[in-house]
Amino acid sequence: DIVEKDNYSHMLIPVEGNGMLVISLHDAFFSLYFMNVLYVFFVCILISSYGLFFSLNHNFNLKSGTLKSRIKNSFVSLIFILFVILTAMSIYLNTRSFEERHNAKASEYLKYINKELENLDCVDVEKCPEIYDILINITQIIKIDVNIYSGQGILVATSRPEIFNAGFDGHLLNPRALKRIMKEGGMSYVEQEKIGELGYMGAYMPLVLKNGDTYVLNVPYFTQNDELNLDTIIMIVIAINIAIVVMVLAFILSGIVAERVTKPLQMLNDKLKQMRFGGKNEKIAYSNRDEVGALVKEYNNMVEKLDNSIEKLARSERESAWREMARQIAHEIKNPLTPMKLNIQFMQRSLQVENPDEFKKRFKDISGVLIEQIDNMASIASAFSDFAKMPVANCEIFDISEMLINCSKLFEKNIGRIYNDIEPGIAVNADREQIHRVFVNVLKNAEQSIPESRQGIIHLIVKKEQDRVVIRIRDNGVGIPDDLKHKIFEPNFTTKSGGTGLGLAISRKIVESMGGTIDFVSTVDEGTEFFVYLNCIQ
Repeated sequence: DIVEKDNYSHMLIPVEGNGMLVISLHDAFFSLYFMNVLYVFFVCILISSYGLFFSLNHNFNLKSGTLKSRIKNSFVSLIFILFVILTAMSIYLNTRSFEERHNAKASEYLKYINKELENLDCVDVEKCPEIYDILINITQIIKIDVNIYSGQGILVATSRPEIFNAGFDGHLLNPRALKRIMKEGGMSYVEQEKIGELGYMGAYMPLVLKNGDTYVLNVPYFTQNDELNLDTIIMIVIAINIAIVVMVLAFILSGIVAERVTKPLQMLNDKLKQMRFGGKNEKIAYSNRDEVGALVKEYNNMVEKLDNSIEKLARSERESAWREMARQIAHEIKNPLTPMKLNIQFMQRSLQVENPDEFKKRFKDISGVLIEQIDNMASIASAFSDFAKMPVANCEIFDISEMLINCSKLFEKNIGRIYNDIEPGIAVNADREQIHRVFVNVLKNAEQSIPESRQGIIHLIVKKEQDRVVIRIRDNGVGIPDDLKHKIFEPNFTTKSGGTGLGLAISRKIVESMGGTIDFVSTVDEGTEFFVYLNCIQ
């Protein structure tokens, strides 16, 4: 049966005869049990959230991940470790304090009992049976058992003889206590002991009677383990309450601290991403004199040096371009001037030795040569002028398929075979004259690349691909060596003995100004294929 009374639950168990075993538990024990379960649940949530925090940051290793995540993880880890250490130390110190408190209490009991018994002449129950009643009275007063051993460690009196008679404990004194008290002269000795599975604190003290006989006084002090467990649980509960609050604050503060620390670095990172060679790079305004400030200072110095380097490089490139252009113009103009000078000098000599009729005939021939050279110089000047400044595009919608068919007809007599695979009716919006100039130039280069010993073959392919038209011009010429391919579209570069080397450079500018692209592939001794991509009208 279970009886509830005075906030206790009593379980009544009948035993032999008329005996009754009563087991009592305070009602608060069950509420404490459920409270413990609740706080264990909170601890699991806390640990799980801590693990989840690491998982979301993909950063189980504190040495990896972003700086912001490492700051957060370090901050939270430090708080968590300190919480575990402080909780463990608190439990340890509480346990030590509990033991010391009960050691002192057991010593007080021993001193009290010693004072009650030291005026007696006999404490051996066989010689003076009345000692049993004295011990019973003391036990009833202080609620603790008393045992008395002789100097040889043999039990001579006890307030609970049934324990020894039933064999739960021996009649001999703990040898360590006997050695400490009788042989070493110690004033007290305390040791944890057991009766079966029941642990208790055995406290020992010498007992000297007024007749000079020496005995060993023993008190089996049963500590209130429930009290220790309750204190420990309360301490853990308090620690968990504090830990929950501190961990929440740690999450918040770690985010704030990480944001404040990494914000200047993020700003620096954004500026580095925006840094452009040849563009305007902005400096960072940062006034704090810390490690980040030193880094920002170096970045600002680098920006200043980069701007200076860009300016010097641009100036150098402009000067180099002008020098190269001046050299090329001088070279191209000098070539026709030399034969012009020679022809004029020859005319001067002929004027003195030849008759007028022959001189007139020679003058007519030489003037034709001079006019041809002057026209050549004019075309050179026009080519350089066109490259320096492209004319304004006059865009119109026209049939590029028809234009390419007409362009191929211009070269039919000069090239062995021209194969046309042109998709009809493809319209583009571009400058007709400039685009015509591009394809004439490419076809002319294809014609000139074919050696005289080889029958020339050119394939002209025009196809529409979605919103673009692809023009492919393939020849069977000598090809372009690999070491020269990167120079093909550079101004003033040519593989021919004559010409300005501006044709492909101008063609590229025209195509790109129309929103298209031009490129090529080439194999030595097999030929070259140019690709021109232009936007077409749907």
